Amino acid sequence: MASLSDAIVNVQMDKSYKVRCSNWEAKVLESRQISYAANDAVAALQVFLALCVEKVGAKGVIGVEQCLKKVGEKPTNDQLLLISFLSGKTYLLNQSRLSVQSTSIWRKYASYTCIHSEVKKVGLSLCQGIIDLSFKNKSNLFNKKSSSDSNLRRVTESSMSTRKTPLYHNCLLLAADGCLLCTCVRKKAEWYVNKNLGTVIKSEPFTVQLNFDPSGRPFVDRDYYTTVKENRCVVCGKEEDYVKKKVVPRDYRRHFPPSLKDHISHDILLLCVPCHQTSELHDLRLKEDIAEKYVVPLNNTKMIEDKQLKKVRSAAKALASRADEIPRERRSVLENIVKEFLQEDEINVDKLKTLAEIGTAKENKFYIGSHGERVVKKLIENGKLREFIKMWREHFLSTMKPEFLPIYWSVDHNLTYYDDE
Repeated sequence: MASLSDAIVNVQMDKSYKVRCSNWEAKVLESRQISYAANDAVAALQVFLALCVEKVGAKGVIGVEQCLKKVGEKPTNDQLLLISFLSGKTYLLNQSRLSVQSTSIWRKYASYTCIHSEVKKVGLSLCQGIIDLSFKNKSNLFNKKSSSDSNLRRVTESSMSTRKTPLYHNCLLLAADGCLLCTCVRKKAEWYVNKNLGTVIKSEPFTVQLNFDPSGRPFVDRDYYTTVKENRCVVCGKEEDYVKKKVVPRDYRRHFPPSLKDHISHDILLLCVPCHQTSELHDLRLKEDIAEKYVVPLNNTKMIEDKQLKKVRSAAKALASRADEIPRERRSVLENIVKEFLQEDEINVDKLKTLAEIGTAKENKFYIGSHGERVVKKLIENGKLREFIKMWREHFLSTMKPEFLPIYWSVDHNLTYYDDE
């Protein structure tokens, strides 16, 4: 919607992530959230009416004076704004330019009389075949005080895929001398058996003893890996519908030295869906602070989309699949887009089919590394990587306040033997 608003009505909308990613499940929304949602609705209507006016042409818009007469001697802000964009002129009110950011303009938009009848006809014709479905609040989330929390939780959970199997199977893996190496998932334990590298010595709990001496045994914080763990949300204790939570985000950890990539299961915990979403929101805010601190933007990708190629591909797809259904004027516009790209006067079906499959990605010439890669590089150069890992763990504890962490989970885990130098 922001792109359409900018391109068609020349209005820049505020799409700050701090509002987009705020808590939209709150029982009472903040004023900035209400404004955000209202502005989206207003912008959509502005764009639609602007397209109607463009289709009708200048004859569809009556004079501003006539509009003012119809709405009265003292038009409201709402009416002035509508007149402003229909006439293509800018009106000043209270020394400030009216824009889509005015939150009151959506209230009585549909009833304004200053929209010419031709514009109304075009609007209705463009809506032919579109069914307006009435919203039905089946779960009645905000009217049942006693069940609102459970309803909100249920709606949230349905929007995220949860684990089908437990994360912790708590199978035991023993060395050849009987020393407990770790607990593991059943699939891993069975792999040793199927490869004739181990023998099942107990069915409950499922225990496999290796017939060889492993090259490395856990010695750093080994108690964490030999302790039975429960399959439940570490924050609220819920025992179903949980997902993995990476305490230290993968964006950073994937660039860590090998010694800090070992035993990463310590920083993978279980959270229910609502707790996971809350935690991810807190993480996003911290990432933004990190991006500002190290002057490394978050959204810097190696490949970006070429808008011109995307436009050409879209035009080619439309012409190749349903050229006969497209109005003549619109078809001519699409054909010119393709001809201009090919620099040819004639186009055929084969060329259209080829362009319809064209890739739209291009290399970002300003790309000098991902956010995570560049941040980790700076941390290593400054000898701050160990401090960085500990910061993320402390961040999780302070923001989520987990009550059911596995025994021996620690913010200092596996850091004692790592030297930043």
